[in-house]
Amino acid sequence: MIRILFLAVMCLCIDNAAMAAANHTNTAETSAPYMSEHPPRKLVLIIGNYKYPHLGDLPGVESDITNVKDRFEQLGFDLIDVHSNVRTWDEFDHDILKPFRHKIERDDLAVVYFSGHGFSYGGYQYFAPSDMSLPLIKGKVSTTAIPVEAVIDALGREGPGAVLLIVDACRTVANFKVVDKDGNTLPKGEDQDQRPQSTTNYVMALSVTNGNPSEGSSNPNEMSTYTKALVGRILEEKTFHSIHQDVEGDVLDATDDHQVPIQIQSSRTDIVLKITEDWHGAERELWSSLLKDGDRTRINQFVRRKTLNPYVRDARKWLEDHPQDQKPVPRLTAVSPLGVDAAWRLSQNVEGLSSVVSFPPSMPFEQRKMSVEDIVKRYGIQPRTGPSRPTAEALASWSEQLTRYEGLAFNQTSAVYAEPRDDSELVAQADRGSPAPFDSVALNEPARTKVVTDVVAKTVCVQILTQQVCNDVPELVSKVEPDPTWIPRSWTSMAVGPAKMAGYVPIDADNTAYDVDIGKPFKELTVKQRETAPTGLVDQKPILESLQQAKTEGKSVSWVSIAAPVSNDADGEAADIGFMISNVSYLLNNNGISRDHITSVIGDPDVGNETLRIRFYAQ
Repeated sequence: MIRILFLAVMCLCIDNAAMAAANHTNTAETSAPYMSEHPPRKLVLIIGNYKYPHLGDLPGVESDITNVKDRFEQLGFDLIDVHSNVRTWDEFDHDILKPFRHKIERDDLAVVYFSGHGFSYGGYQYFAPSDMSLPLIKGKVSTTAIPVEAVIDALGREGPGAVLLIVDACRTVANFKVVDKDGNTLPKGEDQDQRPQSTTNYVMALSVTNGNPSEGSSNPNEMSTYTKALVGRILEEKTFHSIHQDVEGDVLDATDDHQVPIQIQSSRTDIVLKITEDWHGAERELWSSLLKDGDRTRINQFVRRKTLNPYVRDARKWLEDHPQDQKPVPRLTAVSPLGVDAAWRLSQNVEGLSSVVSFPPSMPFEQRKMSVEDIVKRYGIQPRTGPSRPTAEALASWSEQLTRYEGLAFNQTSAVYAEPRDDSELVAQADRGSPAPFDSVALNEPARTKVVTDVVAKTVCVQILTQQVCNDVPELVSKVEPDPTWIPRSWTSMAVGPAKMAGYVPIDADNTAYDVDIGKPFKELTVKQRETAPTGLVDQKPILESLQQAKTEGKSVSWVSIAAPVSNDADGEAADIGFMISNVSYLLNNNGISRDHITSVIGDPDVGNETLRIRFYAQ
């Protein structure tokens, strides 16, 4: 069994937030003010140009826009705006785009579908209005044709949750050329797909790669190859990204690999056109996980990444109510997250080297392949076979490591002494939860002694002198020896409070010591992201099965250590991993595991990308 002896050190409870059970359990009453959902509205603008006096008609576009409109009606879109044969850029901009843009509200999903002639120029995609003719004049390309990327910027100014552009058009036009004012043909320019710079979450789905034709139809009752594939799959209960991947495969099969659709995206959110009850419940679960965790960084990431989540307004309100400079109430746990994770390697009982300081909720991983001695020094744990007290040497070694950690806080109200002796003057008091910066490593106070009667000396004294003399002059019959009641203590110097008052605080087993039994290693598993769910949710099945296995075997899960992989993408993969940690903690908490007994370690190189390692301890 693994036990961790702890002194008032409870490590700030780690990435605890998280995971709604299978029935999407509601959060506590204290969370209710931030659970008023606001599902995003869904709006679509459909443009189909099939009459081109100068470029050649495209009869099949009529079928494209008719079927696409029907599908968006089935998807329950709140607004469906359809236009055909838009003649000029000015007509599109003033009569169509501007009115549509003004109907968009914050957090809406805005979709624009184009079908007709198109081309790429200078690395950007253009949609051809019906009256466009060739050649185009240099400097007037973006005011003659409709620049698709400009639509993203225009719609983005209204603050939508995401913009989805679907373009079924060639990316070349027969006899395409751009000329200068004297009629000289100019090079087409850089023709590589570029990602428009935008703060808006957007996806641009294109029917074909740069500079290539897209198969249409000369039959007004027959859709193009791309739109036919899109219409066939758009009602599927998947993210649009997954749907389009299937569309790409369908088009490749239908054209013998001649037409290759692509997606260009700068979206950190999940665009889902058909919201099911399961998806809606998963969105609630993700927000509930983060809300219960109360980690401001993760909630801020949620606001940026989950812009279509129906609780994103609640998340913004939470951030307003919890400003950056507001001091959070620390959440505490009994042992260092690093100590719990390291204890898995030891097959014997383990005790902790307790302290009056507590640790941050998440701690960065340190090299795991270490000797037991290194584990003792770094993590404040040591193997034992029975009741014992940490040695002064072990405490001193551990305290050296404490100077390397940031975010330490006092676990309890602690007295600060002028000297490293508990009989010295009190100079300050450190409140629970206040910062505890370590200025230097531990100091061991000098051993204490006591004066005792020397029995041999007293016998000789009485024989030579009188009993009265021996009693009146005790120095004759006494000696100094170590005080058997004294226990060595380790101290650290700290700068305490706003005034940075220098003083000493003991860190040893004399500080209200008691045992915390974290249990014995029970099961280790790896969990992945949940399929067909918002990113940041984990696959619940192996976790629930492990909890049930412990119950079947008559055991109780007593502690859980979560390890996350290395990630340098703070607002991408790292954010999703943070959501997953909160989600796991939420699930465990909903199944009876105290959040004080869930700790995590961040950046373990042995953990695979986009996964978490979970270690269960049981009794």
